[in-house]
Amino acid sequence: MATQTEERIIALKEFQKSEGYQQINPGYSNKYISLPDDKLLCKVCVVTKDNPPTGHRHTTSDSIHVILEGEGEAITDSGRRPMKAGDLIYTKADELHGFRSTTDKPLWFLSIEGPMPLDLLGPDRDLRGVLNAAGHRISD
Repeated sequence: MATQTEERIIALKEFQKSEGYQQINPGYSNKYISLPDDKLLCKVCVVTKDNPPTGHRHTTSDSIHVILEGEGEAITDSGRRPMKAGDLIYTKADELHGFRSTTDKPLWFLSIEGPMPLDLLGPDRDLRGVLNAAGHRISD
């Protein structure tokens, strides 16, 4: 269940540790945070060293990723770079990005993408349903 308050303050540590994560692939799961509009996509993600060392691109949105806990590597167009809790990674639209843990502990990060990455709402993905269930108002 997504967490949202009238003050728009989210207890991130509580949200991070709660249930409801969706496994996207081996080594990568996420959970969406409900926001009051559909301009941004916000989620907490957890990756392990089992996450494939590849990345992906969002053709329509920039991304900000804040490492909450753990150590790992960021996969970018310029190669792999180490990262740790407290680091912020910014990628522009259509730039390669991906993450994996480099230790036996999971890597947790907050991901904020905007504008809403509508390029992910293709017919082969059910992201629209997931976002609507999380409280986003995504129309057909």
